[in-house]
Amino acid sequence: PSRNEAMSIVVLEAGLAGTPVLITDQCGFPGVEDVDGGLVVSATVDGLMDGMRTLLSDADELPSKGRRLRTLVLDQYTWKSVVTPLETMYRSILDEHQSIETAAYSNELDAKL
Repeated sequence: PSRNEAMSIVVLEAGLAGTPVLITDQCGFPGVEDVDGGLVVSATVDGLMDGMRTLLSDADELPSKGRRLRTLVLDQYTWKSVVTPLETMYRSILDEHQSIETAAYSNELDAKL
């Protein structure tokens, strides 16, 4: 089991494939439980055994868990989902900066007239 990860690439890959996951609480991916896209357990043999039993005890629910994890990954972890908000923020900053420059230039022209 993972004992120290900041972010699990395997979870992202599984999510894109629509596969639910069983991960340890050391994987750094709390969103799995938040969307019920799998199960997060302690990084112990007992934790993994119990988690596997829990997931497999309701095998009919696994496809739904996989779909929810896929939605999470697509909504929050793709380039588009990361870059679009950043692009919006940068455009807003540039627009504000341009407005300030335009106002300063206009004031400068008024002072000369």
